[in-house]
Amino acid sequence: MTVFEASHRIGGLWPLTKVDDGLVNPDMCVNQSRHTVGFSDFAWGETKASFPKAWEVGEYLEAYRLRYGVSVRLGNRVLGTEKVGDGWRVKVGEDGGEKVCMSERFDFGEFPSSDLRADVRL
Repeated sequence: MTVFEASHRIGGLWPLTKVDDGLVNPDMCVNQSRHTVGFSDFAWGETKASFPKAWEVGEYLEAYRLRYGVSVRLGNRVLGTEKVGDGWRVKVGEDGGEKVCMSERFDFGEFPSSDLRADVRL
């Protein structure tokens, strides 16, 4: 699996270590339990606190990436996608420029024909 990330680092707002430059303080406790924010195929581990620190969320996300071999292309903003045969053409901007690359075939089916975003309420 390949993930394109516009930022120079993975993790979004979550710091990856105790001294990382994430958007939140690494020592901040999260406001949701690890029991509700974990991936169904990747347990947090019983030694973690019910409400982990921000850096532990980043650590968890990085462990998931390593466990499942997710490739992350940093500095690549997705500009558009197009279905091509069994795969997708992904148009990305890199370092202020633009390039088109072919990605591997994704392993999910077609989305429903209705526009799901129409049901979203903020």
